[in-house]
Amino acid sequence: HRAAGDAYVALGSALSRSGDATGALDAWSHAVALEDSLARADPETEILAVQAAALISSGKRDDARWVVAELTRRGYRRPTFVRLVRDHAKQD
Repeated sequence: HRAAGDAYVALGSALSRSGDATGALDAWSHAVALEDSLARADPETEILAVQAAALISSGKRDDARWVVAELTRRGYRRPTFVRLVRDHAKQD
């Protein structure tokens, strides 16, 4: 499931870059749904990171705040994730 969530986040990003906002949002929504159920069952750091990326990318930044805070508390520093959070924080 985690790999599928990662794939949906990546697909959404690619679709967004190509101008397909609807397709991107759909992909990110699939990632949110997958990762939400996984995170409830197993709050593994990587699962939380994919969940946060999907929420942030799909515009649900308020929903992502607790996940980002938890990842920060855990010291999570994957460069792509840090860049995503930083880039979206500039939009607030």
